Formats: sequence, structure tokens, C-alpha cells
Amino acid sequence: KTGNVITVTSTNTGEGKTFCAVNLAAVFAVSGKKTALVGFDLRKPRLSEIFDLSLVPGISSYLIGQTRFSSIIMPTKLENLYVLPAGVIPPNPSELISSGKTAELIKKLREQFDVIIIDTPPVGLVSDGRLLMETADSNLFVVRAGVTQKEHLSITMSNLIEDEVKGLAIVLNDVAVSGRRYSYYSSGYFN
Repeated sequence: KTGNVITVTSTNTGEGKTFCAVNLAAVFAVSGKKTALVGFDLRKPRLSEIFDLSLVPGISSYLIGQTRFSSIIMPTKLENLYVLPAGVIPPNPSELISSGKTAELIKKLREQFDVIIIDTPPVGLVSDGRLLMETADSNLFVVRAGVTQKEHLSITMSNLIEDEVKGLAIVLNDVAVSGRRYSYYSSGYFN
């Protein structure tokens, strides 16, 4: 059996895709699944900062043949969670992602991990994320309440549906929930 690949993307920056990817990876790891969190946002990498990892080595170094696969897998403090940081920002992210080395990397990850969460660039801005979605079993599209513009969302989702992207699901992020909606459960019902 091979690992399950899940991409996490959005329309634009600031919608919480990396936040959702990190938390989803942590949930899988805590549940006992050997999980790889892959920083494929080669334009605006965040995983190195979040996990306090050095920028090198990373995915960009692997894709250009400067480092080995085993050198880019970084263990974290959380059992079963490993991070593959983006590394140094390359001048040609789309070219690197569309290379055969990306497919090779995903294949190796599938062989070694139960779950692979890929933090992609926003698909509403660049083609990198769309290229990565083709390699995935499931594709999560993060929409941030009050931030994601409806017009951009509509255009992007139409394109993804037209392209017949498989396993597409929407994650609604940063929803303000008032206490009144759940008052039925907080009114002492289970006392």
C-alpha cells in the first residue's frame, strides 16, 4: 500500500492554507500515521519558519540534484510528523515542479509515509499548485471567511472543476462562531 497524498491550497495568500496543512498533518501524526508535511510553496515558504528549520537543504535543492532525498526529511518534536521544507527560493519554481524529479519525490514519499500533506502555492496566483494537484489523491481548497474574495473563488473553482481535478474539497477556515449557535449543548443538556 502506498501513502495518501493530500494537497492544501487556496486562491490567494493569507487564507490559511499553511495553517490548515500544518494542523492536518499534526492530526494524522497524533493518530499514529507516519506523516510527511511537504513545503512545496517554493515562492513563499513558511514551514522552515514554523518548525524552526534551516532553509537548506530543502525541496528546491533536491529538485536540482544538489542533495539526497534522505537529507530533506526533518523529524519534528511531534512523533510521526516529518517536515520537508521548501529550502532556498529558486528562480524557476514552476519549471522545478513540472520536472520529473517532483514525480520521483512524490513516489518516494508514498513508499515511506502513510500520509503526505503538500502545502502548495495558491492556485489562484500561479500554476505550481495546479501541477501538484495532479499528483494527489485528495485536494483541499482553503477558503477564509471574510477574506477570500467570492469572484476569485468562483473563477478558481470553475477552472478546477473544468480541469476535472479529483478529490476536490473545500475547507472553510477562520469562521467566527457565536456561543448562541451551540447553546443547546452548553445549557446543561448532558448534566
